[in-house]
Amino acid sequence: MLGSRREARERALSLLYEADAKGIAPAAVLAELPVAPDRFAAEEVAGVGDCQDRLDALITGHAVGWAVDRMPVVDRTLLRMAIWELLERPDIPTGAIISEAVELAKTYSTEESGRFVNGVLGSVAADLRGVKRGMTSSLAAAGTFTLGGDLTVNRMGFGAMRITGEGIWGEPADRAEAIAVLRRAVELGVDLIDTADSYGPFVSEDLIAEALYPYPDGLVIATKGGLTRTGPEEWHPVGRPEYLTQCVEMSLRRLRLDCIDLYQFHEIDAQVPLEESIGTLAVLQAQGKIRHLGVSNFNVDDLARARRVARVVSVQNRYNFVDRRSDDVLAVCEADGLGFLPWAPVDDGRLSRPGGRLDAAARRHGVTVSQLSLAWLLHRSPVMLPIPGTSRVDHLEENMAAAGLALTADEWTALEP
Repeated sequence: MLGSRREARERALSLLYEADAKGIAPAAVLAELPVAPDRFAAEEVAGVGDCQDRLDALITGHAVGWAVDRMPVVDRTLLRMAIWELLERPDIPTGAIISEAVELAKTYSTEESGRFVNGVLGSVAADLRGVKRGMTSSLAAAGTFTLGGDLTVNRMGFGAMRITGEGIWGEPADRAEAIAVLRRAVELGVDLIDTADSYGPFVSEDLIAEALYPYPDGLVIATKGGLTRTGPEEWHPVGRPEYLTQCVEMSLRRLRLDCIDLYQFHEIDAQVPLEESIGTLAVLQAQGKIRHLGVSNFNVDDLARARRVARVVSVQNRYNFVDRRSDDVLAVCEADGLGFLPWAPVDDGRLSRPGGRLDAAARRHGVTVSQLSLAWLLHRSPVMLPIPGTSRVDHLEENMAAAGLALTADEWTALEP
């Protein structure tokens, strides 16, 4: 779908560019064609031609210091097309419109053009579609949590592992969609994005910077280090001090940050005392490169040892409706005010399958099993910060809607085994 849409947009771009270069109306270019283009391209060209004056007025109002007739032809053509879509194509997500226009600008013009187009369209979208960086009503319903005493975030976050390739290895199958997912997440009010240098590896962090830099105020990017990769679904802990130092420095570079708000030690290396690993991160924190420290895949004893070395503000462990092996860790987090980020938040086992307890309850409430599972996590504990991930905009929107799902106390109790 996205591939065919991109082809249609490239065709529309070519025809509108030709009209601009010849100084004729887009309709005239369409009339000259021996064979009509596909419907999407034809509608785009005709639509831009019909309201070009309005489109140019919007561009002028948001491209501060630029006159439309002084812009490169590709830039102004892409801006006209994308703004027309923002006005007339509500079926296309805002993030997809912007990311596809940016990719075309980079392809047919320059990287600088991509950044320019991204900035103008972000401003226009805020006006035309009411896209704000604050909370949506659904996310607001889930409430907030304050990490480390000074980082207040919406409790429903986004996990950026699935925006990479199959097996969490390499580039995503659809890069434009991955970029659109990240932008749409922020549009919906997500202000906590979790990633790791091992996702890709490096791909997830690179995509976050490409999609969202310069970052909006209040966006917390949490990343992790301490795992190396040798192939799809292959993970190897490395907690040596020199390696973790390199991890932090490279994540700062990829994410284009001077300080990482939340840096998490990904997994204990059995060959290195965890005190050495955490101690190294504490030194980097003292240097101003890390704001807060978190840990991942820790048990209660591990957490206690780490907290004797440095201040830990969060734990990220596997946790969902079925897998509650970290209940004791969650209890410590609740008692001491640490955030708990559950990875694998949606169980894919028997209770989630058709006819299972979760499936039956989800059907009664008119929601998906994933939505019910995420809502259960939010209900389970006030320190719970779910970070569901996906590579599709529609799935992202479905996940975020779970923040507004409310069941009665009796209904939650009835779900328990």
